[in-house]
Amino acid sequence: IGIRVESLAHLGGVMVAAIDLASVRGEMSHALIISTLRRLLARALLLGTIYALICLGVVRPITRLASAIRRSNAGGQYKPPLDMPPNEIGALADTFGETWTKFTDSLRTNKMLALVANGTQAGVLIADETGRIVWSNAGFVALTGFERSEIEGRTADEILASYARPIGAVKALSESLRRAESCNIEM
Repeated sequence: IGIRVESLAHLGGVMVAAIDLASVRGEMSHALIISTLRRLLARALLLGTIYALICLGVVRPITRLASAIRRSNAGGQYKPPLDMPPNEIGALADTFGETWTKFTDSLRTNKMLALVANGTQAGVLIADETGRIVWSNAGFVALTGFERSEIEGRTADEILASYARPIGAVKALSESLRRAESCNIEM
């Protein structure tokens, strides 16, 4: 039992209160337990809601996008998922679709150009920005007698200098390669 004495001066008296602390403690413990359980439940619901939002808004769309990309690698055609959200993930899907279309168009063009370059009797060399040969057609191999493995990775200067032809022609071809200009020379 708890006893409390309090002055009631304005009434001209004193108040004495006797309180059964056991019942108060029980009520307070019960209220504390209920409050703690409510807080835990609210946190669990909040975490569950956040998890669901992340799954629905981020993880699931990214998973669908990744599946569409994998299918495009296998079948050659990219079909974006129809239900992509109108956010960054949806924009990423659209951008990938545009890039994929440009890439496949470029591949088609390159295949056609390769057919033309391989089908001509003229010798064709393609060099990178440093002047090293990265590709040659069958016409160049037939005209010069060089094998592709002998010329790829070398510069046109190195190849043409070892080929017994007039120095002026070699110099003109080398200059046109350096300037990235077309050049026709009869040797």
